[in-house]
Amino acid sequence: VLPIILLWIAGLVAALERGTAPAFWMPALMVPWANMHASYPLGLVLAGVLAGEGVFAAATTERRGVALRWILFLAVSIAATCVSPYGTRDLQVIIGLFAAPEALAYIGEWQPLAADLQGFTAVVAFALSMVGLLPKWRSNAFRILATLLLGYLMARHSRFALLFAIVVPLLAVGPATRRFHGLRANEPNAPPRLSPTTLAVLLLLTGVTLTLTRPRPDPSVTPAAALQAAFSHGLRGPVYNDYDFGGFLILAGVPTFVDGRSDQLFAGGFLTALNAAVDSRGDDAFSAFLEARQVSWSIVRSQSAEARHFTNMKG
Repeated sequence: VLPIILLWIAGLVAALERGTAPAFWMPALMVPWANMHASYPLGLVLAGVLAGEGVFAAATTERRGVALRWILFLAVSIAATCVSPYGTRDLQVIIGLFAAPEALAYIGEWQPLAADLQGFTAVVAFALSMVGLLPKWRSNAFRILATLLLGYLMARHSRFALLFAIVVPLLAVGPATRRFHGLRANEPNAPPRLSPTTLAVLLLLTGVTLTLTRPRPDPSVTPAAALQAAFSHGLRGPVYNDYDFGGFLILAGVPTFVDGRSDQLFAGGFLTALNAAVDSRGDDAFSAFLEARQVSWSIVRSQSAEARHFTNMKG
């Protein structure tokens, strides 16, 4: 979804720089975004915030027309998000994740930024963006608001650092180049042209690379040999699986015990009870948790807490 986010934000910023509403085709980006990843509401929120700059930056006599075009753009974009299996329920599902965030406590990328290299880099990036935006805070007020929102989300949940890294440079580059003249290009450069020879070499290198390499999924989350061994021994029925094996098992047609759909299918105290059982010192709580759900086989990491329980459990 990252290329879609990039196109969306670049389109919004380009509209602001031109003093017009976003291009007519942009709402179509919301259809794949809403079907691919639950971050799309942030795209709508950012569009709404930046619409404020688009309206107030326009001449007084033109504000009404600009406001109507932005409102139409936002309305069509919101409607486009309903083109999904959830339809109009899509936003309700995402709001429910934050309303009852049981799963968030157990997923690393939802934890706050740590005092490590990523956290230090994030702080520096936030500070540099403000250097470009704050001097003319009146005209950049809405971009500053968007940056503060993304900075807050990034600090609360480390997963938003990637979104910050994509969005904020595009918000800050215009004001930064207007303030620091050395950042401006002296004159527009013609796009480089690809010669037939260069194109042929690139195609040859691509063919050689594809011939010599065999890209495969990370074996740490795709235990194909283990699953095949389980099948060869006739293991069927309810499985207990490592959380990170969920997507692999779904693709293999194996109904999972738990997987990444934790915000919808495994709420209501399930994850809390599961993690308490896994983290327990003895084996009785974990054993009882599985027996209550009639688990008959398992596939877990060999050095995991679950593997320790299975090694110690009688029978």
